[in-house]
Amino acid sequence: MLWARSGHEIRGPLDAGGCHHGEVPRNWHLERYPGKYVAIDVSTDEVVLVADTPRELHDEIQAQGLTNVATMRAPTEDEPLFVGPG
Repeated sequence: MLWARSGHEIRGPLDAGGCHHGEVPRNWHLERYPGKYVAIDVSTDEVVLVADTPRELHDEIQAQGLTNVATMRAPTEDEPLFVGPG
């Protein structure tokens, strides 16, 4: 069962049509950080930290006491973007 998350509260199961990341599609402008590891504030969708390695990113998140971030690696230009299941 899939759930949609809006802000900080969970809204209930998605129907078959569903939506991606809540009501508004995300645009993090990751092309600015090819191959880097980024921390994204989940409230504002802003990239708040950028690092060369996952360890550096983790250490900086801990040092700054950030608790409301999601982390990911920004793809390079030549990497395919996978969207959807499977």
